[in-house]
Amino acid sequence: MDGYGILLASSETGPPTLIITVKGNTVDSSSEGIVPLATAGSVTGNVVRGGSVGLDLLAPATTVSGNTVTDSFIGIVAGDNGVSATSNKISNGTSGIQIGANGTTVQSKYHYESRLRRQVQLSPCHGDT
Repeated sequence: MDGYGILLASSETGPPTLIITVKGNTVDSSSEGIVPLATAGSVTGNVVRGGSVGLDLLAPATTVSGNTVTDSFIGIVAGDNGVSATSNKISNGTSGIQIGANGTTVQSKYHYESRLRRQVQLSPCHGDT
């Protein structure tokens, strides 16, 4: 599959009113696995394999938890303000989580294993960039 595995987009300006729930899906070999764009809501319990970005979060205040991302160049990109990523497992990629927005929270048993088989585990934390 080329392009997006799952793309959820809104053309709204200002705070989003489209609330999404993406739960229990499996996405294979897409350029970008799951992409919420200008929406709000949650992405939970999904499996994304392959592609350049597993979860590309371009929506404010999106919550992502309990997802598994494998074989993606970048596991999760937090590209909009207020993203919260908790208890996600990311393996066999180059980068675990890239934070590019303010108010991003990464916490609770985040696990990343690189292609070099090196393991990193974060303690609960909050980070703003």
